[in-house]
Amino acid sequence: MGSIILEVSFLLYKVMRIDNIQETIQTAIEKFNITNYYLDFEIENRKRLEEKGVYTIHFEDNIMTTSEILKFLRNIKKIPHVNLECIYRDNITCDIIYASKFYVNNMEKKCQIDYYNNKTRRYSESDFEILKGIQTIFKKNKNYFKNEAPKTYEEYLKLCC
Repeated sequence: MGSIILEVSFLLYKVMRIDNIQETIQTAIEKFNITNYYLDFEIENRKRLEEKGVYTIHFEDNIMTTSEILKFLRNIKKIPHVNLECIYRDNITCDIIYASKFYVNNMEKKCQIDYYNNKTRRYSESDFEILKGIQTIFKKNKNYFKNEAPKTYEEYLKLCC
């Protein structure tokens, strides 16, 4: 199946001290005994130069359960100025499960089209649970389910038909 990878970011100009935000994120990562992660810094040239830190966090399929991933997301949500960029399954095709509007807007046009076309694909049960959890945790993110998320995976499959 491949591991699930989360990317969370923070804009450097929004945080008071970079070491504080790094320490807070590191604490959340250590709390869940995550060993496979790294921090990278990006510079984007939009209307102004924006520097941001991006943590890429790997959840191994056989080690972390979907509920543990969602608990981790709840902890990340509590950290000010930290955003969920995307979640994807690291397999041969690198299937994106979730991408923020900001992340999608910064993709190449071809990748944006592919992403929007793939939103109609059938997700695995664990992918569905992650999407449903994102809608619950980040209440403003309704880009997969227009209103309320289906309560069960079976209901979701009926919507796909």
